[in-house]
Amino acid sequence: MAELNTVIQNIFRMTVVTVSFMLSGCDGIVCSLGGGDSCLSAGGEYDRMGNPGRAAKYYESGCGSGNAEACYLAGIYWSDGGNVHADYSLAADLLQKGCKTGHGGSCRIYGEIMRDRFGDHLKAAGAFDRACRLRDYDGCNDLGGFFRNGFVTAPNDATAMNVYDLGCRNGNGASCFLLAGMHEERDMSELAFSFYDKSCTLNYGEGCNRMGSAEIQKENGTPWAMDFFRKSCELGVGEGCFNLAEIYYGSTEYRDFAEALVNYTRACRLKHGHSCHMLGDISLRGEDFSGAGEKFLHNPEIARTYLEQACDLGDADACSDLGGIHYEGAVIRKNPEEARRFFWRSCTSGSSYGCVRIGDIYRDGIGVNADEPNAVRYYGMACDMDNGTGCHNLARVYMGENYADRKAEDAYRLAQKSCSLDYAPGCRAVGDIFDKGIGRGLDVVLADKYYDVACNMRDGTACFYLGVAYYIGRGVPQNFDGARAYVALACELGEAQGCTGLGLIYLNGRGVDTDYGQAIKYISMGCSLRDRDACNNLGVMYERGNGVEQDIERAKEFYRSGCDFGSVESCFAFDDLNSREQAAGEDGDGVQKHLSGADAEKTQTAGPETHEKKIPAPEVLTSKGQNYADVKKAGKGGKSGKGRKVAVKSLNPSEEQPAAVSDGSAETASIQEKHKKDTDYPTKPEVSH
Repeated sequence: MAELNTVIQNIFRMTVVTVSFMLSGCDGIVCSLGGGDSCLSAGGEYDRMGNPGRAAKYYESGCGSGNAEACYLAGIYWSDGGNVHADYSLAADLLQKGCKTGHGGSCRIYGEIMRDRFGDHLKAAGAFDRACRLRDYDGCNDLGGFFRNGFVTAPNDATAMNVYDLGCRNGNGASCFLLAGMHEERDMSELAFSFYDKSCTLNYGEGCNRMGSAEIQKENGTPWAMDFFRKSCELGVGEGCFNLAEIYYGSTEYRDFAEALVNYTRACRLKHGHSCHMLGDISLRGEDFSGAGEKFLHNPEIARTYLEQACDLGDADACSDLGGIHYEGAVIRKNPEEARRFFWRSCTSGSSYGCVRIGDIYRDGIGVNADEPNAVRYYGMACDMDNGTGCHNLARVYMGENYADRKAEDAYRLAQKSCSLDYAPGCRAVGDIFDKGIGRGLDVVLADKYYDVACNMRDGTACFYLGVAYYIGRGVPQNFDGARAYVALACELGEAQGCTGLGLIYLNGRGVDTDYGQAIKYISMGCSLRDRDACNNLGVMYERGNGVEQDIERAKEFYRSGCDFGSVESCFAFDDLNSREQAAGEDGDGVQKHLSGADAEKTQTAGPETHEKKIPAPEVLTSKGQNYADVKKAGKGGKSGKGRKVAVKSLNPSEEQPAAVSDGSAETASIQEKHKKDTDYPTKPEVSH
């Protein structure tokens, strides 16, 4: 029985196809005799049979016979390709014929081709005007855009609004939406949202999305917003899907991770770049959704696919993330060349962060030869986008030895701009300019004012600099309580030298009782944060048994760490202990590998961010009559533990020349006021004078 039904169904299908061929054949004969309607009919039959090439030919013949609808359909085929090779000149000729015959749609499409393909705005405007008069209200919408943007005449908002109003009254949702926008620009919000609402009612998805954005701002408006976003999404607007996903993802009351993923995915398929970015970010983290029991599996390959799609769709932040993934090599294989490519795409797509990162790559020579001019170029691009990091990094380059003499004023200007953009290291850089006298007079009081601004913005290094100033009384009265407060804050903010300095204060007993336990605690924290002097100090303490039980092996471990972090003194000390062990018949492996080639050079040369300010070495550990400059110049350390000195440089430039101390310039008055605002910064330490 089933076989009989199949035979009957096949016979029925063959009959339908045969009849269709017969009908198209008859219409084709009539079409060849000059019947426009028959050509249109024959074209339609070939359309339904999936033969666009033949369909287009019949429509073209029908147009030649005066059938306006055939002109329109032929023009559509030849303009958008329609599975045939696009020919815009032929399409324009066919559509122009349809327009002259009184077909509004033909006028509109002809106008779009003139505007978009041939750049003939005058002909396009005429075609849109005729389309609108022929009651093709999409044509009215296009004509309104011409009046608003002044493509042919001077911009005329009043005429544009009238044309949009005509389209809107006749059911064109896009015209309602654009008219609403013009009312909103004129602060006519109530009228604007009545038109947004109407555009949504007319199934224009952008209007629904705009209504959703308005509703979510209202108290208890989220359910209404979700309805509008949902309709917008169903009408094919990616932004609507994204906004709905954001509610499901981020709200407490409506949280639904599965729905969030569904809507991010819809939005991504609708080419909404940031939704693809979100999917990539979620895939990369592999996170639980706030206890909802849902899990999006960690999958770096899927994450990269989504991020690349987002980057291709113009999401500059996704390009930056891809650059970071390739740069760090944490989840996929490290690839500096790919990192540079994605940071470049991010930068050229308008991300100042991407410009900063590619500048860093060229400055530091990561995967490329170090190229300071290119670093300057990209930092400048970032700074032009008001990125404080970019301005700061460019200022630092100009403060370096290659530029300092001829770019000092630019360095100052850029550091000031960075500071005004609330980037704390930028304020610190201004302080460094006054502290070192780069291109202007040495002024430690003014330097400290900028360090104070930076410290209040949570810059640990600036807090440490202030601690040093109070410790030695440079630019401010000497005050050990103030010094301890600032270096403690620096340590809290993760500044390694702040922890080391706090430990040295406890070791020296300056303003506090000597406390070896606290000293070891904080100096160890400094060493763990890669401060070479902290590691060196610990090495000396364990070598000599200062405050700890003497332990040569521990001393060697700390000297090795200090050497690895760039302390020449630690390298020599480590080598010295090994030499003495060998002389006593014990094994020692030396440290020459730590001071060979480029590594040795790095220990001698400070980069742009190397901090020279140090809490002076504790007296108990310093060899009498010897200083660090002498040790470095001699190229060797002390020959015994008793003569070992902690490798700590002095802060005070007045050792070379007297500091030009001012009573505080009016130059910083405005910036001090700018940053004296209520923030969540830690309270500045109380400093008694």
